[in-house]
Amino acid sequence: MNTSSHRSHGKHHGEPIFLCRSRFGVVFHCPHCQCYHVEFGNFVLDMTENELRSTENFWGTLDIDHWAKCSVPSAHVRKILIDMRPIKLKLAFTREEAEDIRALLADAVASLALPLGFAMN
Repeated sequence: MNTSSHRSHGKHHGEPIFLCRSRFGVVFHCPHCQCYHVEFGNFVLDMTENELRSTENFWGTLDIDHWAKCSVPSAHVRKILIDMRPIKLKLAFTREEAEDIRALLADAVASLALPLGFAMN
């Protein structure tokens, strides 16, 4: 998966700091609200640093092959359904999207150790 990572610090204190981008998403930090925002496809997740790390850990250990095979007979176009309990919401991914968000989150967490303004190539 080819994701592009960089941290760019805006001219003003309140501008977002972009951690990384991928084909389907972007992760950035908002100095104003102190949240990490994961924008992926048509959804946005707002998280603390601990929640971002936890989400990356979840995706890092998710057996994408298993969930893709389990859902083969379903009518869903996006076969990998992630149940977001306790609310009745499922996030649906194609294999390509699932692999992309896994890499995007891994890059974002890896960039947390870098000083602000440091660019990753």
